[in-house]
Amino acid sequence: MMCLDEKKLVWVSPPDKELVAQWKLWLITGMQADRKLSQIDNSELFSEKEIDATYERVQNVTGISLTIPSTGAEEDYRLIEDNKNQFRIKKKEIKREATATDILHILQDYRRIFPFIAGDVPLVALVCISILSYRYAEKLRISSLTDLSKIFKLLCVPVERWGDEAVMLHAYSKASDSYLLLAEDPETGSEVIVLSKKAFLDVFNMAVKEEIPEYLSCQITSEKGFSPIVRSMVKARERKTRRQEQMKELSTLRLKDIVVDDEETRFKLEYLAAFAKKKGQTFRLLLHGLPGTGKTHCARCLSGEIQKPLITVSYSQILSKWVSECEKELTNAFEQAKAQDAILFLDEVDSILTQRTTSSRSWENSSVNTLLMLLDKRDTNVILASNFPEILDSALRRRVEETIEFLPPKAPARKEIWKKELERHGLGITGLDLDELSTIPLSGGLIFNAVRKAHMRKTVMGKGFEQNTEAFKSLALEESLKMEKNFACPKKAIGFGS
Repeated sequence: MMCLDEKKLVWVSPPDKELVAQWKLWLITGMQADRKLSQIDNSELFSEKEIDATYERVQNVTGISLTIPSTGAEEDYRLIEDNKNQFRIKKKEIKREATATDILHILQDYRRIFPFIAGDVPLVALVCISILSYRYAEKLRISSLTDLSKIFKLLCVPVERWGDEAVMLHAYSKASDSYLLLAEDPETGSEVIVLSKKAFLDVFNMAVKEEIPEYLSCQITSEKGFSPIVRSMVKARERKTRRQEQMKELSTLRLKDIVVDDEETRFKLEYLAAFAKKKGQTFRLLLHGLPGTGKTHCARCLSGEIQKPLITVSYSQILSKWVSECEKELTNAFEQAKAQDAILFLDEVDSILTQRTTSSRSWENSSVNTLLMLLDKRDTNVILASNFPEILDSALRRRVEETIEFLPPKAPARKEIWKKELERHGLGITGLDLDELSTIPLSGGLIFNAVRKAHMRKTVMGKGFEQNTEAFKSLALEESLKMEKNFACPKKAIGFGS
């Protein structure tokens, strides 16, 4: 078995030496289908055959005689001139070429003719697979199909059935044994179709490490000839996987898992959750405070309480060197959250929503304006998190219904966090003095780190790990060194003075 590698030229070969003829016919069929595809005029929605059929059907239904427009077909004969200046008619030479009917006839009987193609494969998918197989065999590089309408025209599918065929193709591409991967270009809306790992394995006996290797995500005009849309398709798949993983965790998190010092904060979270559960209702919430005080954990718990997926977007994900790209990514994030009825969590929002009066570049103000405009629509649940609320644009305040400040937890709250984290990591509280541990000023995130370290040591040491207050106190003191001197330390102005 060969392995597709970006650094080596991988020649094609049949999956079975006994099936060489059938394998060649498969590639020939793909070549003929590809040739027919290139001949289709995409500027016209209807073929001449469908125009004639439509006129005839309307005449039969209504009884009204209609004049069928001339097709303007070329003559099969042409005039030539001989040596004696006499004209005669000669039949035009016609190149031997398979018709669309011939191609479809072969593909419809694929189970008997092509035994290496397994499973139930729709006809439209067979055409795509055969064309992409031929293109790879011809150029030894992966290519893509980006125009489904041409495929439908090749198959003579009536325009009113295009939507049904597209839905069927989408359903097939999502199957685990599919030979195709299919996605939508977020900018043009056109479909992008490529061969899957299974297709390379069954057709060329070739192993592909990834569904879409990263090195193939390049410009269509480059030497590798791969569509740039594939990169967005890969990212979409990664985001979907991350959302599925998040939902497995979120399904167990609720508001009761949040430890707060005051009842007002809990009341705000509970009434927002109850409000968001009502159909068509959305909220905008700003969380601010020092790192590790529980802003991200709060967003996850609120998501689990409402039972809606959480789509997390940080500044690093939307940052781009190109002007207006940041605004486009923000818009896409809001549209994605709305389409999936999800909660959009904008982390590090202070990197985007800085005061417009302090911005020296126009494109920075443009990003702020775009985000404020998107928040104004109020059609998506949005949680914003910031470590520096003082630098946020003042116009944000009126666009959020609630603002919650996350302060360093007090001793009773720290004790509750220690208890929850110990139980969550399977360590329990036996042999530990939680009152003593809670005297060490730590944020919730640093308490998590201390418990995580203890869990790691117990995993490695097994019964040799001694669970006692002194051991955990030592871990807690290590974590306290990461704090900015002390939560109670007053802020100092930056400068050269003392």
